[in-house]
Amino acid sequence: MRGEKGARMDAREHRWRLRLCAGLAVLATIGSLGVAAWLAGRSPSGRPPAVQTSDPAPRPLDLSALPPARQIWPAAVRTLPAHLPDGQAGYTVQAALPGDRYLVSYPGATGTVLAAFDTERATVTVLSTPTAYLLAGVPTVAGDRVTWVVAGTDAGGRPVAEIWVGSTAGGAPVRVARLTGADAGGVHRAWTVGDRVLWTGYPAGADRPAVYQAPLGTGTATAVPGAAGYALALEAWAVAPGSGTGLWNVVTGVRLPVPGGVRSCTPGWCVAQRPDGRFEVWRLDGGPAVPAPAGTTALSLAGGGRFAVGAATVAGRPVPYLWDLSSGRAGVLPFAADPAGPDTSVICPLSALQGLVEIVDLALVGRT
Repeated sequence: MRGEKGARMDAREHRWRLRLCAGLAVLATIGSLGVAAWLAGRSPSGRPPAVQTSDPAPRPLDLSALPPARQIWPAAVRTLPAHLPDGQAGYTVQAALPGDRYLVSYPGATGTVLAAFDTERATVTVLSTPTAYLLAGVPTVAGDRVTWVVAGTDAGGRPVAEIWVGSTAGGAPVRVARLTGADAGGVHRAWTVGDRVLWTGYPAGADRPAVYQAPLGTGTATAVPGAAGYALALEAWAVAPGSGTGLWNVVTGVRLPVPGGVRSCTPGWCVAQRPDGRFEVWRLDGGPAVPAPAGTTALSLAGGGRFAVGAATVAGRPVPYLWDLSSGRAGVLPFAADPAGPDTSVICPLSALQGLVEIVDLALVGRT
């Protein structure tokens, strides 16, 4: 079935020429807070989880012998057109959506437009409402809901941040919060969790973050009790930078201890950098540390914590790679990857090469 879909997609790709994929630089900001967390086993895009295996901890990798990622996961390495079916150029892939679709953004007449690009049907469905503000950070996807933040200044020059929630199927989105002045500072990402929306902000005059919430229905934004000094890492999981308190789910109250020295951690896997500069991964629930390949200069979790995206130098040449921690398989990426984060659902290139780019859809890893 996928072969027929892929053939039609390939035909369109040949006609359209492609260009661009998303930047996820905001995740570097999240990473600077200390620890990022995400529920292991969930698909951040709302798609069915990628195929899992019961293999033990992965063995150390030899980058000189790695095959291309396309050879290992042909269904997951995809090519998208330079122009959307409606002729829009210069779009950015933000995330994978349920079905054969991607969340994309592009400049509108005044602000940023968010849309669902259905690669199978060659359709574009606008999800956002016209606004004078620009997209701040990367939107988040939970099931059939997309949550995003737009930011700018009002007529009086005050900072403004608006938090919106829309359906992946389209229709009128809902503005759940409008923040102005000091309340708008540092707000660049929000998550829908159950019947509420969560985000990190900085109280007026404070030098520490705090977690806020607003109901999806009618209501006002309030501070989450006990969350002063915490910042959301992913969804409802928060960290208190520099406190050593580990991960705290501000909705369920669950707390998970996290060893010191980690750069990123999920309830499944963690990434750390040793004092000698080498990276390693290990399961949070125990097991030996597995060193990242020699020459690795960056390593981050992606795809719900199941994957590690690495950058390495081997014999003087760059080697970007994708490591499936669940199966132990790894492949060389066809591009230098943009910084990933635990909820990254699409691995994207840092820049286009001669107008042509590929993406790696993590929900399709292991599928045929």
